[in-house]
Order: sequence, then C-alpha cells, then structure tokens
Amino acid sequence: MLIAELNGERKFAPYAQKRDDFTYLCPECKEEVVLKKGKVVTHHFSHRSGSECANGKGESKEHLRAKFLLYTWAVNAGMKCDLEYPIDTPLGKRRADIYVEHENKKYALEIQKSPIDFDAIEKRTESYRSVSIHVIWIPVLPKNKNLSSWQLWPILAHNNRCWFWEPEEEGLWLPNMTMYTRMGAPLIDWMGVHKDTRCYRLDQLSLKPEYCNSLSIQINKPHKPSKKKIDIAFIEGIMGGFYLKDSDANFWMPKKHDNFEKDKLVSVHSLTFKVQWFSEDTSYLLFSWDTPSVEIIRLWSALKTISKNVFVVLKGEEVRPIKFILHKKIGEKHLICIN
Repeated sequence: MLIAELNGERKFAPYAQKRDDFTYLCPECKEEVVLKKGKVVTHHFSHRSGSECANGKGESKEHLRAKFLLYTWAVNAGMKCDLEYPIDTPLGKRRADIYVEHENKKYALEIQKSPIDFDAIEKRTESYRSVSIHVIWIPVLPKNKNLSSWQLWPILAHNNRCWFWEPEEEGLWLPNMTMYTRMGAPLIDWMGVHKDTRCYRLDQLSLKPEYCNSLSIQINKPHKPSKKKIDIAFIEGIMGGFYLKDSDANFWMPKKHDNFEKDKLVSVHSLTFKVQWFSEDTSYLLFSWDTPSVEIIRLWSALKTISKNVFVVLKGEEVRPIKFILHKKIGEKHLICIN
C-alpha cells in the first residue's frame, strides 16, 4: 500500500521519511506498518509478518507502480485526487485505488492484476454506482497479451474499449476486440485481440463519464473446445473511461511565425528539400511515420549545417522501431510526436 497514517495524517510512501521515531499505521486496521524504500519496487508500506489485515496484501510491484504513476498523472493534470481512498456506500465500504474528481464528476480508478470473479466485479461496480461514482477498471496487461475470462467483463462494461495498464512501457493499452453477432446474439472472439495495439502515454489521455447498458453476451473460446462459450452479464449504470485528447496539430509550430520562413525550399550538399518552418536559429521538419528513418536522419543532418536547432515532427500513428532509432541518432529532445 502507498498510504499510511502518521500522527493522524495520511502519508504518501514515496515522500515519507524513514525514521526510528516515526510509527506509521495502517489506515484500515491501525496496526503498525513498515516503510520500504528499495531501489526496485515502488516505495510502499507493508504489514509485518503475521498480520491478517487485507489492506494492501499481495499487491504486486506492477500494481504499486501503476497506482503511483496514475496518481502522479492526475495530480499533475490538476485533478483533485487521493490514493487508497475509503468510500462508504449502501452496499458496504470500498477503498478506491485512486479517487479522482474532475470536471464535477467523481471517479474511482481500480487497478486489477490478480484474477477476480464476475460477481465480485459487479458488486464493487454496483457499490460505486450507488453513490454516483464512475468506476474505471484498469486490468494489468499480461506479458503474452492473451486476456483471461475475467478481463473481458471490464472490456464489455466499458463499451468494448477498456484501457489496460502496460507495465513494461508504463502506459495505457487499448485492445481492439473482434465483435460480431450470431443469430442476434452478440459474440466476442476470445483471441480477437490485435497484438500490435498502440500504447499511449498518460499525458495523452484524460477522463470522461460513460453509461453502460445492461447486456448479456456470449464469448467464444475456440482454443478450449471443452469450454466453447461462457456467458457474461453486467449491470447497467454509470462507468468511466479514458479518452485520447485531441492533439493540437499546431502546438509544435513557432509562436512568432513572422520570424520564420514557411515551407522553404533549401539546398544543402546537392539535396533539395522543403522545411516547414525555417530560420537560422530554429527549424522544423515534418514527416509521417512511414518515412524511412535513414531519410529523416539524412535531411535532419543536412539542415543542421545551416540551422542551429533542428526539430523533427512526426505526425500520425507512432511506429516504435523508427522512434527508437531516431532517439538514438538525433536525440529525444529533437523529436516531437503528434497524432
């Protein structure tokens, strides 16, 4: 867990001090907890051996890291938020991994790695719904990107567009599911996930409320003939989700256009090419992601001979191998990506 109490105040583990005269307590059971500040796992609090308290028990390093980064993103985005926030509902007490208030809406972000049955997901969702909180389920993406049966519930409940936490790239991954109907019954192909789905940085996303309808759906399991179909039903009510911010296609352009020559043709070392914004101090080259990396590097190097600072602007759907090469060859600070 990332939150503990010290003298009645809630303390965030990454910013807490490790001192012999400090006694941190679990907010749930009030037992003493240990502050762990290692170099591998996100700084966190842990119960001592033998404790029966379930708060924070069995949390993986991926879960802790996701909570920390999502919370930090919300804070930096100016949202009012809290970690491991207790919420009283008519259906029992809940503790949201991350509680957020944004644009007069309330959200509970629930990160889930370990398997959970459908009844438990529905009960927790209904609890938040009963107090007008939009719950956002964020399953942790398995390394092989093959989804388990319980992970299909949030996909369906989020209108077939649930965001997954990608622990290696530390971003959100939106799987594309193959959905179709058979004799009027909606079906999902169990293996219909596109493995090349893009991973989005947190700063590209924001929150929005959604409404899910009550639905019963069948799922094909072609790789398990003994269990060809399973039925999933979920409650109707308010949910929440992430959405991709509209990119400002001009955000990379100079603020004072008068100081630049637009769409200037330049000739360098027998190369003639167009520069979208040019000056002797700073210039911008615009490419699409399908441009060969060697061509981008060649033009960037040539322009560097006549312009002090040269930035490469890549527009469209990101291609990771090209991005990796450009980071190595021209430097991350000279690369600007827009959608």
